[in-house]
Amino acid sequence: MSQYRDRLARYDFLAAAAAIANAEAKDRAMQVELGKRAQWLARWKNNLIVDLNKKQFSGALADLDRVEYTGIASATADQLMLKTRYGIAGLAWAKLPPQKLLAVSASFIWPDTPDAADRQWLCAVFASATGQFDEARQFAEAAAKSKPEYRREFALVAPPRSASR
Repeated sequence: MSQYRDRLARYDFLAAAAAIANAEAKDRAMQVELGKRAQWLARWKNNLIVDLNKKQFSGALADLDRVEYTGIASATADQLMLKTRYGIAGLAWAKLPPQKLLAVSASFIWPDTPDAADRQWLCAVFASATGQFDEARQFAEAAAKSKPEYRREFALVAPPRSASR
């Protein structure tokens, strides 16, 4: 399972899902839950890549080294192409704070679209995976209001209130 954690840390969610599927697990239920999470995270990232390549993100952001950017021009599975005053710079996904990635992803949720609840759910999964538990709960609750089937999966993304304090 350490391969799973390493791949999650690099935002390589498809590889994490494969590592989980191929691992010999003593707890099959846990393996299934981790596999679901990794697949949802891969969908979250893929959606964000598609969104950023269709419509750029404009807004100030800074990486973990406090380098400032003016937006995101595009994305690939390996990196984000960030706008600077000098041009475009490539940066690994893991170099942006997860809070900023969540905000960027959430900016592509339009309430009246058919996939709004799915996008909220995927944001909840990402928020939970990156320790943003209050945000995870908020996104998961919003998704479950529109799509009650997400309520059955709620425990996978929204820890009990005491865990987020």
